[in-house]
Amino acid sequence: MSRQIFLLILFSIAVQAFFRPIYSGGGGEQDCEKTSTSSPSGSTPSASTPSASTPSKITPKYSYTCPKDWNLTTRTPSQFNGQTGFLCTKFITAPASISVNSASELCKKENAALTAFENDEERLKLHDEARKHIITDLKLGSGGVAIAGDRLPQCVTQNRTVLEENMKNPPCNNPKQEYTLPESAHTNAEFLWNSWAPLEPSHDIAGRVSEDCLQMIISSNNRNGKINDIYCTVETFWNYGAYCGKPVDIVTV
Repeated sequence: MSRQIFLLILFSIAVQAFFRPIYSGGGGEQDCEKTSTSSPSGSTPSASTPSASTPSKITPKYSYTCPKDWNLTTRTPSQFNGQTGFLCTKFITAPASISVNSASELCKKENAALTAFENDEERLKLHDEARKHIITDLKLGSGGVAIAGDRLPQCVTQNRTVLEENMKNPPCNNPKQEYTLPESAHTNAEFLWNSWAPLEPSHDIAGRVSEDCLQMIISSNNRNGKINDIYCTVETFWNYGAYCGKPVDIVTV
């Protein structure tokens, strides 16, 4: 009996399997599950936003000018000329011999100050202008031009004994160290200290006055165009002009 029941169950299962629809693929959406497509590397796709273009940097241009009758003198760009590489210079003439201090006043009247040459080209230009004024125009045999320069305070003395002691030690015995240029000269002094006339600085003392200022010599000998230490306040030591300087005017173009 149990065998018959078992066979009957098997027969029933076989009949159900025979009449069940067979899935052949490609059916409706209810037969398969949608899958989303991910972006490469699992990153989330996003719309690209055009980046704003960076405006090109405009480098300003400058024009350097000097007042009328002043020279736009070329120099090496440095802290002394505000990195411009220029200085306005002018040889201001004097009809008679003046002291270095008086020459300084000539510069101040034109809102400038005593300066000094910074290279050989500038030195020669100053020499030619001064020579024309002193030798050709004034018809003198020699002369000088007052320029910037001061002896260091520790080297200044009107006492010959003290002077002799000073000359034993630096900086007072070193021609490249015993003088200095004021900031108002706007000049790198390296070339200047290599332009001494033979046997200078001589450190002369006349009464209570010592040679603590500078001049450029105009003459017919080997001292011509070189520098010399000179008295600051004495007028009889043949300065017939002043070498003045002031910063250039800067204009954006």
